[in-house]
This record gives sequence, C-alpha cells and structure tokens, in this order.
Amino acid sequence: NAADEVVLLTPEDRQVTKISGGLTNALYLIGAPDSPSSVLLRVFGAEGMIDRDLETTNLARLCGTSDQGKKVVHQGIDVVGRFGNGRVETWVPGMRQAHYVDDFGSRKVSVSSNGKGGLVEDDQVEKYGGLVVEVARQLARLHYGFQTPEYLLEGVEVGRLQPTLWKVIRSWINELSHNLSHEHFQLDSSLRKLFYEGTTGKQFLNNGEGASRQNNSTSKNSPIFIANEMICYLSDQLKWVQSLIDEQYPDAPIGFCHNDVNAGNILVNASVQDAETSGKHENDEPYNAETVCLIDYEYCSINYTMYDIANFFNEHTGGNDNGIPNYALYPSVERQCHFLEAYLRERDFIDSKTHGGNANTDANVDANDDPVKDISSEITHLQSQVEIFQMINSLYWGIWGIVQAAEEVRIGTFRVDDARSRMMGEIDGDEWDYLKYGRNRLERFRDCKGKMMRC
Repeated sequence: NAADEVVLLTPEDRQVTKISGGLTNALYLIGAPDSPSSVLLRVFGAEGMIDRDLETTNLARLCGTSDQGKKVVHQGIDVVGRFGNGRVETWVPGMRQAHYVDDFGSRKVSVSSNGKGGLVEDDQVEKYGGLVVEVARQLARLHYGFQTPEYLLEGVEVGRLQPTLWKVIRSWINELSHNLSHEHFQLDSSLRKLFYEGTTGKQFLNNGEGASRQNNSTSKNSPIFIANEMICYLSDQLKWVQSLIDEQYPDAPIGFCHNDVNAGNILVNASVQDAETSGKHENDEPYNAETVCLIDYEYCSINYTMYDIANFFNEHTGGNDNGIPNYALYPSVERQCHFLEAYLRERDFIDSKTHGGNANTDANVDANDDPVKDISSEITHLQSQVEIFQMINSLYWGIWGIVQAAEEVRIGTFRVDDARSRMMGEIDGDEWDYLKYGRNRLERFRDCKGKMMRC
C-alpha cells in the first residue's frame, strides 16, 4: 500500500505545478510529471456538499483488491495520506486527460447484411473507438466487479441496494436554502432575482409575476418569498423525477457508481494513438485497464447504474471549460447502444468468472453470434432508462452549479458585475462561472422535461 511507504523527494521532485481542469477541488502535482515518485495534492472544495471522510474511505476501499484478486481501479491509483482539508494521492505518470471531442467521437463502420457476409454499400452504423469501449468496460467492472463496502449497507434491506441520488439532491437543495439566508442575499434584491432566474428559467418581476405561489404573509420581493420560490421549484422537480423512476423503472439496476465520468476524469496513456477495437475482452488492445484510468471518485456512491452511464453521455457535450454544453455532440442512439453492448459483455464476463457462468455469458463471443443478439432487448430497455436519467443528470449538475455559486456569494467571492450577462452567455468571463453552468444544465433539464410531457 502506498500509504505504508516513505519516499524521500529529491530537489527536482519538490517542484509544485497547479493542475488545470478541476472544478470541485484545487489540484497540484508535487514532483516531475514523468516521475513515479511524484504525488497529487488535492485541496478539497465544494464545502458542505461532499462527505470527505466517506469519500476517502471509499477511495481506499476501491484501491484494494476485488474478489477476483484485482483492483477495480487503475493499478497506479492509491491513497498516500489525508490532511484536514485535502488528501495526497499517487501520481500516474505518462498519462493525458481525454478530450470530449477528440476522444469521444464515433466512426462509421460497415457491417455485413444479416451477419452472413458480403458488405452492403451504405450499410453502416456509428460505433465508438476503443477508448470509449474501454470506459464502458471499466464502468461495468465498477458496477459489478466491486463488492459494495459493508459500511454502506447498514440499515439496507437485504438484496436491494438503495440509490443515494435522491438523498444527495435533497441535501444540495437544503444547502442552497441555507446559503440563500445569508445577509448578501438578504440585502441585495438584484442578487436574489438573478439566482431566481438562473434556477427557474423565469425572470422575477417586482410585482411577483413569474412566481408560482402566493404567499400573503410576506412581500413578493422579500428575501423569504424569493428563496421559498426557488426551493419549492427545485423540490417539485425532484419529487417529479423520483416518482417517474419509481413508476416506470422500479427495478432499475443499482450498483456502486462513479457518478462523474467526464473527459477530465479519464486519463489515457499518452503514447496510445486512436485505434480500432475488436470488441473482445482481451487486453492486447491499445485501450485497456493499463492504458485507461478513471480518476476522481469524490461523487461515487450506491446509485442507479444507468444514471452513471447517462452522466457519461451528457459529458460528451462538454461545458466543463466554458460552462456551455454543446448538446449537438450528445451521442446518437446507435452509439449509446454500442456502448451498452460493450458494457453488458463485460458485465456478463465478470459474472461468468465470479459465479461460474457458461460460455454464452463470456465476453469473448463474436458480435455476430447469437449470445449478443440475446441481449438486444436488454440494450433497448437500458437505453430507454438512460434517456430518463440523462434528464435527471442535468437537474443534478444544474443544482450543483447553483449551490456552488450561492456558496461564492456567502464567502464573498461571487463577481456581481455583469453577472447576468455572464450567466446568459452574452459575455465571456475569464474564470469558471458556476451560475452560468448551473443555469445551462437546468435549461437542458427543462427542455427534456418539456419534450417528454408533449409526447
């Protein structure tokens, strides 16, 4: 275990470099990028939104071995130590961050007619490259190859895991309610209205127009009224999406999930170039458990597995650089099904090794054999779940962004000048804008909900 080792750093190893891309934490490389003795220093952010003791315990457990004697996460990841507001982790040299456009794109692949040979002109499907296929495999290993820690199962009914999704969103809404009671919001009506608009998508006028409730006990322009409107709006959305899942997918699969797989949280061996994948399980392909590494497990928890995949699909659209996701990049149904096929193959491979499954569940079956066809109905069913969860994922990260922006107000770092113009994307800011990101993710949620309600 890396935590049991003492490493003496040379003067060259003592250099400190700030790592870009972290939206929740401040990240620093201590040492040289190509040195195996270097470490990653993580200074925690998102105060009050993440249980850091539980996060560190989860990460330490993930860095242990699975029932099959292998680590579920990359071999190079480990916890070195913990301090008050942060953690020290091992550094994996020779890796680069993935890019949501360059690495998540698809290619047109010709397929044979009815699986009987003889390529048909223009008979093509969209498929992912090997990197994304490996991400599918690694998510399956996390969901099905990692034994859920016993401390997360206390009080849980035997045989049925309970997703933390609803509990987390509810806690964030409560955190927002707390922040809205701060004196900065109490004294600045324009700030209250700005956050109301960012949260609900409606402008709040002085006469109360745009508000959804009547409250005769207080003025419609008062801090209490506007805060209550925001909290009630978000609580109503949470209640609606939870009932939607409970009614339509009461048996949706649940497992231990990452919950934040995005391009910045995927490391790729810098020497590996884009290449075709055979779709088989063997690690002789360029993208495998050694060359691809999922990192940053701070949001991991027991959750709906299709939510985890829906999050990854949403992250195809970017937005972690400028706060404006490009939903034209959202993967097609073809690509989603290709991802789910690779995911289910790996799941069945894990099951065959763990429970002595038969050859029909082995992940090495050919794509044209009957065992793959047998999972086509399951792929369709899971893809329909993904469609719902990608909407819920936008609600999740939208609330996250609003809460983070409100926290900036509370601690005095929120930039008031041109705040609405930045939020609406009318001007560009030099720094990351939580409010703009939160507003854009909530707009996506409203768009998806509107389309669903019209169907």
